[in-house]
Amino acid sequence: MKKIELDGKTFETFILSVLKQKASLSKQNLIVDADLTMNKKYSNNHFLFDAYAPEGFGEFDNPVVFEIKYSKYTEGAISSLNSFVKKIMSAGIPSATTVVFITNVELGSRVNNDFLSKTSEYRIITYDYNIVSEWIDQYPIDYATSHYSCSDSVRALKGTRKS
Repeated sequence: MKKIELDGKTFETFILSVLKQKASLSKQNLIVDADLTMNKKYSNNHFLFDAYAPEGFGEFDNPVVFEIKYSKYTEGAISSLNSFVKKIMSAGIPSATTVVFITNVELGSRVNNDFLSKTSEYRIITYDYNIVSEWIDQYPIDYATSHYSCSDSVRALKGTRKS
């Protein structure tokens, strides 16, 4: 198993780059950092998601919400997935929405149909280490760019330069 050599910010940058390209190729709209609060005038709770495809995404015809979570451990990713599912259910997002949770760790059988059936009103899809590894192979320039551009940004903020 190869190591995904990205941290939280660079992982999200890479994933968003891939999602944007996939949406563009399919001529589908993708909104990054989407606020899907159903009634913004009266709600103090804002439901922000990493990305939202209102007209569908890829093979999904209905709206799609994306949540990207970097984790050092499988347990952390599963905890984030549980929190994300609760967030979706309390946000009042229409049940026809497909929910995609993307993480860098392998979830495997730890996230099974029993867990996902508890949220039967939503179609929940998980993209884990295996899918992300395929994307790294398919989008090597984006992988390298996200890795190095984020590192350069951090160095610039710290006032250092690469020699």
